[in-house]
Amino acid sequence: MRIAYSLGMTNDLSLDAAFSSTRYEIDLPNQQAACVVRIAQPVPDALTAWIAGYSRSGTAWIITADNPDAAPCDDAFNSARRWALDAMLKRPGVRWLATQHRAGYHNWPVEHGRLITGLETGLALALGRRFGQLAVVALPAGQPAQLVWLTRV
Repeated sequence: MRIAYSLGMTNDLSLDAAFSSTRYEIDLPNQQAACVVRIAQPVPDALTAWIAGYSRSGTAWIITADNPDAAPCDDAFNSARRWALDAMLKRPGVRWLATQHRAGYHNWPVEHGRLITGLETGLALALGRRFGQLAVVALPAGQPAQLVWLTRV
């Protein structure tokens, strides 16, 4: 079954290009190199296997608390927000791995986020909104990574 997210679309092509060109890097346990996720591309097999082992729904989410509203913030501010995100993820059935998001162009700072399993769609989207994000990344089973806009830009 294909999951279609139609929660919003951006009218800003530069934002769409920025999110779509970002490398989402995840360090899996017992892997020498980071798994790289890109929007609209297949999810690496090792990452797909990790997600399948922990997600009943088959979907994982990449969510950051850094730089709300796509506005660069200082390290201390972002670090405090990450701590708050981690505190919200301390719930039964939720597992997460640290992520790094490297923009494909411009001088955007590396963002730190979480690859999260065990969250239903509504909760994942609410969490992204709670931290002021414009979008989150869905990794649905058997499908390419999908950018999910949370608000109209």
